[in-house]
Amino acid sequence: MSIVDYFIPEHYKKEKLAYSSVRMILKVNMVAFMIVACLLPYFLSCSFYPGAFIMGYSMVMAFLFLFVVYFSTKTTTVGNFFAANALVIFTALITQTGGVHSPFLLWLLTVAPVSILSLPKNQGYFWTGLSIVSFVSIVGAQLSGIQFNHTISENTVTLFQLFSYSFVSLVFIFIVQSFKNGYRKAKHQLEESNIGLKDSNEELDRFASIASHDLKSPLRSIVSFASLIKLKYGDILPEEGQEYLKIMSDNARQMNSLIEDILEYSKGNDYEPMKGKVSLNDVVDHIVSEIKMNEQFKNAQIVGGNLPDLFADSTLIKQLFQNIISNGLKYNNNEHPKVEITCKKESDTLHIEVTDNGIGIEKEYQDKIFEMFKRLHGKGTYEGTGIGLAICKKIMNQYNGKIWVSSKVGLGSTFHIVLPKELIYVHEAQNKPLLASVQA
Repeated sequence: MSIVDYFIPEHYKKEKLAYSSVRMILKVNMVAFMIVACLLPYFLSCSFYPGAFIMGYSMVMAFLFLFVVYFSTKTTTVGNFFAANALVIFTALITQTGGVHSPFLLWLLTVAPVSILSLPKNQGYFWTGLSIVSFVSIVGAQLSGIQFNHTISENTVTLFQLFSYSFVSLVFIFIVQSFKNGYRKAKHQLEESNIGLKDSNEELDRFASIASHDLKSPLRSIVSFASLIKLKYGDILPEEGQEYLKIMSDNARQMNSLIEDILEYSKGNDYEPMKGKVSLNDVVDHIVSEIKMNEQFKNAQIVGGNLPDLFADSTLIKQLFQNIISNGLKYNNNEHPKVEITCKKESDTLHIEVTDNGIGIEKEYQDKIFEMFKRLHGKGTYEGTGIGLAICKKIMNQYNGKIWVSSKVGLGSTFHIVLPKELIYVHEAQNKPLLASVQA
């Protein structure tokens, strides 16, 4: 433990950033005090009484500063006190020793870095600005004809210049060292936080997996027994009882879908995307073939142009387009729901638009639909768990891409997918045309 640590109260040592800030300011203050202690008798010996008075004031402020450090509870109080007095002392010395020719002009340089590193940004900039204003004022006064006394001999000026360079050099060494220590501590804290976050994510993933297994088992039993009751006692159950069975089965299936979607969303926490050639045309064709098997979308139509190949993970890309295309068909009241896919290469990105003729989305909800469990309609109106678009957002974040929607109520929606140019497969082959339509 250094001598400086004995002057730092315990309440500052509890917080690393406060401790390093106060420690740095104390070091600068102690170096300044030693210089003042040497200059005071010299100024008295050469009858430079203004300088001796300033040195005396500085010594009083240096002692008072220790009391401020000890009794204050905030580092901002300590930093502001130091910056204010340093600015007063340095300005006074400069005006008494030749203005812009003063050997103490360099000392003004210490106010800016000390205040910026030890105070909040706005206060640090404030004291830096005041030091600049002080310097400009002195220069302006001399240019306008005001002369500042220079009662110290040239030999003494040279000696003080050496002192100035030494003092400023020491201050900057303290600042750099403090910055390096703060950086190391911040880096160490970040590494510890990352390790803790990784462990926490692994625990959450294990919990989600175990909890989903334990939840899905009774849900399957509910659905199975509901089917058995309907099969065995369906003839003797009243219409109201059959309706209750249907509601129970539907809710159990909805709960099962919700659990599966949550698991799918949580997979991305530790999933490492595989990189390889992915044909967007093949991905969309595969989605189309699945849609053909759904009676609900027998009149659906998917239209698109020639899509490029990507260097990405086929599973994630399929999830992305499957969720968006399915949404365009599901939230659609038209007799012939339609989804159109277009693509254009821009300077640094690949911009894909997926447009549907569905019900549209009000402007106030267009950002919220990418949040988990965000549903704009009741469960009885449209199926779904409200996680699909959240998964899309997560996939785009993994690829440093962007996704948003533009829409008008009753006129459909356009989902914009912007991928970095690096994801375009370099040796792009001639792709086959996209399957133009889907008919059951």
